[in-house]
Amino acid sequence: MGSLTAYEALDLFAELKGLPREKRRREILDSLARVGLEDAEKRRVKALSGGMVRRLGVAQAILGDPENLILDEPTAGLDPEERLRFKNLFAQFRGRRTVLISTHIVEDVESLCDHIILMNGGRILTVATADELRSAAQGKVYSVPVSERENLQKPFFLLRDELAEGQERLRVLSDVEQPGQRIPATVEDGYMRYLKGAV
Repeated sequence: MGSLTAYEALDLFAELKGLPREKRRREILDSLARVGLEDAEKRRVKALSGGMVRRLGVAQAILGDPENLILDEPTAGLDPEERLRFKNLFAQFRGRRTVLISTHIVEDVESLCDHIILMNGGRILTVATADELRSAAQGKVYSVPVSERENLQKPFFLLRDELAEGQERLRVLSDVEQPGQRIPATVEDGYMRYLKGAV
């Protein structure tokens, strides 16, 4: 595959997808343009950057305008501009087709997905919206000064160390009241709530 040009690679996939020969060139060029690779048509796949190869994969997925798209970590390795291009592209699909995205990038889940399926070990934990995930952890997330670490009440889960207002603090998830202050929950907090259960 690396020795093929971007156009030739998409032409191969177009054939595998059964696209009529007379429509292929237009479909291929349209797919390349939609992911910002219109200038890479004649470049060999092995000469493309990692982000460009990722975009070529998205171009392959949307080739032929399928009703259903399944994408695995589509924005991994993309720079901020490429990530924005991807999000804008998939905003166009909203309501027109089903797009299933497998990713660990919470920002993508929050901005792209109407429904989120949380899985652990092949088991579905829940199906929820981003707001429902935030709600699952609301009132259970605390910002605790590092100096209070020894005073944390079990059970709790330490989400991460973070810098807030110039001070190092701990972000803690717990059903038990903790020292420090309650802070608004995020989608990531809700995810951890389901993953860890009651803490």
